[in-house]
This record gives sequence, C-alpha cells and structure tokens, in this order.
Amino acid sequence: MTLLAHHPRQSGRAAQFAAKAARFWRVVFAVMLQDMRTRFAGGYLGFLIAVGWPLANLVMLLVVRMLIAIVAPIGDSPAIFYGTGLLPYILCFYPGRMMNIVMYQNRAMLALPEITPMNLIIARALLEILIAVLVTVIFFAGLALYGIDFMPTDPVVAAEAIAVAIFLGIGIGVFNVVFGTLMGQFYQMAYILIMVGLLTASGAYIPLIYASDKIKRWLEWNPLYQVVNWLRSAYYMDNTMIEIDRLYLIGVASIFLLLGLAGERLLRGKLLAP
Repeated sequence: MTLLAHHPRQSGRAAQFAAKAARFWRVVFAVMLQDMRTRFAGGYLGFLIAVGWPLANLVMLLVVRMLIAIVAPIGDSPAIFYGTGLLPYILCFYPGRMMNIVMYQNRAMLALPEITPMNLIIARALLEILIAVLVTVIFFAGLALYGIDFMPTDPVVAAEAIAVAIFLGIGIGVFNVVFGTLMGQFYQMAYILIMVGLLTASGAYIPLIYASDKIKRWLEWNPLYQVVNWLRSAYYMDNTMIEIDRLYLIGVASIFLLLGLAGERLLRGKLLAP
C-alpha cells in the first residue's frame, strides 16, 4: 500500500520535470532561431555571415602562411601543416568570442519572463557548435575542390581533436559569458590578445616539438598546443613529433565550462542588470 501511495506522487513529479524540461528547450530553440535572424541582421542570410566570418579568417591566415613559407616545416604539404595548426585555433577562438557578447547582443530578450541568461547561453552555445561544424566541413570540402588532399590518415583521431577543440571553445565561451559581461570591453580585448598569444605558442606556425625540454614543459600548459598536436597526430604518424595530454586538455575545457555555469548561478542578478 505504501508503494502504491508513493507511485502517483513520483509519476506526478516526473511529469512536472518533463514538462519543465520541454518548456526550457522550446525557449532555447526559439532563442536560437531569433539569434540566427538578428546577429548580423538581414534575416537568416545573416547566418551565412556567421559561418563565413571564421571561415574567411581561417582561409586568410592559411593563405598568408603558405605565401610566406612555400616549403612545409614538417611533411610535404604546407596546407596540411598550417591548416592543422590554424583550424583548432579558429574552432576555439570564435565560440569564445561570440559567446562573450551574447548578453550584449540579446539583452532585450531578458525582458521576456520566459527567458533567462541560461537560455541565452545554451542557445548561443548550440549555435556556435553548428557554425564550427559547418566551418570545418566547408574548409575540408573547399581544400578538396582546390585540389589539396586534406583528409587525415586517421579520421577518428581527427574527429576527436576537432570535437575537443569545439568543446574547449564552448567551455571558454561559457566562462566568457559571465566574466566578460561583468568586466566589459577590457575583457574582450584581453581575450583576443591572450588567444593570439596562445596561437603563437601553439606550434601552429613552427614545429615546437624541436624546442628544448624546458621550453616544452611550459608549452604543455597551453591548451592550444595540445589540441594542435592532437589534430596533427591524425596526419603525421611519426610519434617523435606528437606530444598530447588528452586528459589535461579535456580537463581544462571542463573547468572553464563548470566555472562559467557556477558563475551564472552565483551572479545571475548582475547579468540581468541593465
């Protein structure tokens, strides 16, 4: 009899939770569609700009490096060496940067009682994941059409590295939403400078595997150094070139994500303030 008495109560709580979850995700989907229409104006065509912007940046950086260095530092293809260094950077940099300004761009939505900062954060995160995947697919396809074989020797490892690069970008982005909103323009400029510094020390341009052990011990703290080497390990099978700490990289991304989520809960009142 006791079990029977508790069963309807438990079913009622489960139904309430399911209803709240369904309502939450409906709001997130609606915010995501609105974000796609309004980020660069011009309706959904603005979404093409959201994809084209990081893609154009990636292609520009790659072309410049290939013009400067005709011979690849490692391997036979400059496109592969520099492409595997720059793609992880773009997949990290742009989600972090665009999530940093989500509150600024969509603050008017918070006037609606159904929408919370968490709705905005999750909607923007999903949108940035979609953009990152499209940028990657178009980049691979564009190089293939241009006659450059950019397919990795180990597609599974390459997919893992790309997924972790996006995860790192989203984790940094969630962290940036909270602390970037609180600190304003200064934080945005600091983020850009820090990411450029991490790119320079990532080995994207120079094979830092040949650096001294002392320098490499410092480089290993750089998450971009780790993710660049992870992606390159799918192309270059010489193990003397590859140094990866996968758990450290995933841990850094997770810590940024958890700090951002905790900050949103603790500082939600300040995020809602005009």
